[in-house]
Amino acid sequence: MWCPLHPVPRPLQPVGEAGNAYTSREGLDEGHNQQLILQRIRDSGSRGATIGEFEQVLPNKTRPQVSALLKRLKTSGRIRVQGRTRGARWYLAEAGNNPVSH
Repeated sequence: MWCPLHPVPRPLQPVGEAGNAYTSREGLDEGHNQQLILQRIRDSGSRGATIGEFEQVLPNKTRPQVSALLKRLKTSGRIRVQGRTRGARWYLAEAGNNPVSH
C-alpha cells in the first residue's frame, strides 16, 4: 500500500550525457580494486598476501567487500588461496592451474 511518508524507491534513471556515470564509475572501481589486489599479491611474492594487507590497500572497503573481490578473482581463476580464515594467504594462480571454461 502506498504511503506519502514512505514512497516506493524508483530505479536510478540515466540523465543526459552523464547518465551512465554511476554504472561506469562502479565498473571502473571494481576493475581498479581488482588490479590493486593483484598488484599486492605480486608485491608479496612467494609469501603470499593476507586479507589484512588487502584491507590496507583498499581502506574504503569492508572486510566482506574485500572478501567478495577475492572470491570473484578466485572464481575467474586469476588467484588462489592457501589456508583459511585470517591466516589464509593469497597467490597469483599459475597458468596451468586456471579452471577450464566450458
